[in-house]
Amino acid sequence: MEEAVVRQDHMVDKRIVKAPKISQDRLRDMGLEWFYGTSEWDYLSEDLLVLSEAEVGAYQQAADECLDLISRATKHVIEKFRYADLGFNSRVAKLVEYTWNHKGHLHFLGRLDFAGGLGEEGSIKLLEYNGDTCSMMPESSALQFEQKMGSGFAGNGQFNHIYQDIVKRFRELLDANQDKHPSILLSHMGHPEDRLNIDFLYAAAIDAGFEVVDICAMEQVVFSPDEGIFLEKESGYVRYDFWYKMLPWEYTVSEEPELYDLLEQIIMSDLAIVINPPYSMIYQSKGLLKLLYELFPESPYLLPTYSNPVRLRGRAFVEKPYFGLEGENIRIFDRNNEELEVNSGDFGHNPMVYQEYVALDKDSDENIYQAGVFHASSINGLSFRRIDGLIIDEDAEFVGHVIE
Repeated sequence: MEEAVVRQDHMVDKRIVKAPKISQDRLRDMGLEWFYGTSEWDYLSEDLLVLSEAEVGAYQQAADECLDLISRATKHVIEKFRYADLGFNSRVAKLVEYTWNHKGHLHFLGRLDFAGGLGEEGSIKLLEYNGDTCSMMPESSALQFEQKMGSGFAGNGQFNHIYQDIVKRFRELLDANQDKHPSILLSHMGHPEDRLNIDFLYAAAIDAGFEVVDICAMEQVVFSPDEGIFLEKESGYVRYDFWYKMLPWEYTVSEEPELYDLLEQIIMSDLAIVINPPYSMIYQSKGLLKLLYELFPESPYLLPTYSNPVRLRGRAFVEKPYFGLEGENIRIFDRNNEELEVNSGDFGHNPMVYQEYVALDKDSDENIYQAGVFHASSINGLSFRRIDGLIIDEDAEFVGHVIE
């Protein structure tokens, strides 16, 4: 391997290779200058991880099985009416069941986060599933590829057909809703990172054949229970038959109940397809982790997870809020119930789940690595985040990969 970093004291170190930093001018040309970073914060690592084809295949296999288990668990929740186990009240049941049973409401995009995969065989474990407002698309697709091409490993493979697969999923969505006009509104919450993910989807929607594609902030969207979803433009109100939102369903349920009621009327009156569909709120709940383990305890990819930490007595464990983002309100305890690391945040009011702690792969600089596996029409990409600590949060770096 060319330019391999010599850190022979650790297995992860042996697979780290250097990629030159992408220039600010190049990022500006790509519309991704936000990723350039500052002296205080540099999100894009200049390292790449070298993986074997077998290791990439192991991540794909883990993702494939976990997605199957998640689908089966979701069906169980709906049939057994177990919404309370996931932190929802029963009012969500009608919309979840409706969209689950109507083929036009395809799940569009998600990312599974895993521990392991860079060390011993069989070490891959599901940490959580981002099944509604998935992010990290521009860096995992375009920038990871750019890093590979700028390194000494341009000829190597990379598990990265994220963009192509999202285009395919958009086409599948259109095919499943041939009675709908190919018009889509993509809405963000105003954060720069959200906007970049929306821009990424904008290009994919055009390539997929949508005839009308627009972007706006959430507060600009107009919702009519009788007519659907609109955006006011200089020419007047424009109606859209598809709407992609960076607003999590669980947030609308708890914080915007009037909006939830509007969306319920719009969807059940068949006035619009909302992406991701309402049943993806089940995917977002960390309560799903304990349900998965309850239903499928023999899966090699699932960690013991419970609603009471007593069940994990004598083992290290992680406390996670049912609904949370970016590692907020996470606490890690050792086997003696001593706190090892804690993150504050805005989600401490949530009920908690307790998942057995598994150490993430680590390099000799004490950085931990978490893998993210993407899927849309199929499982389509892999990237990593790393941080010096025990909790992957908003300060983590992005790390790409190549295949040896």
